[in-house]
Amino acid sequence: DARNDQVYTALYKQNDGRQEKLTEYMAVDIGELIEKIRVTGENAVFIGDAAGLHSERLKAELKSKAHFLPGNLGMQRASSVAHLAYLKAVSGDLCDCFDLVPIYLRKSQAERELDKKNNICGQES
Repeated sequence: DARNDQVYTALYKQNDGRQEKLTEYMAVDIGELIEKIRVTGENAVFIGDAAGLHSERLKAELKSKAHFLPGNLGMQRASSVAHLAYLKAVSGDLCDCFDLVPIYLRKSQAERELDKKNNICGQES
């Protein structure tokens, strides 16, 4: 949930037991996400905290194409991260733990407010 009817997401497709990322990570309005899914013509499985929040709208607009995992499967788990790391390792795709960094799709509300305040005062942000 990115608030204000927006979600943080990316679209994936199951391919030979692996998830293939179809889009970049994005912060997008739920209506825009629905349209992106509708264009694919594929079924969609929703997970994460925003899935429950927007489930009624997703079901209403995507009908039988919208599917939801039980809440206990929709959150991050260390075992899932370990499994993904294992799949990367056996394929030779290794990285140093110090190369792992978080992905921020947009500034926090506090950072945006500070930028706005600084711009009003004529300062560069």
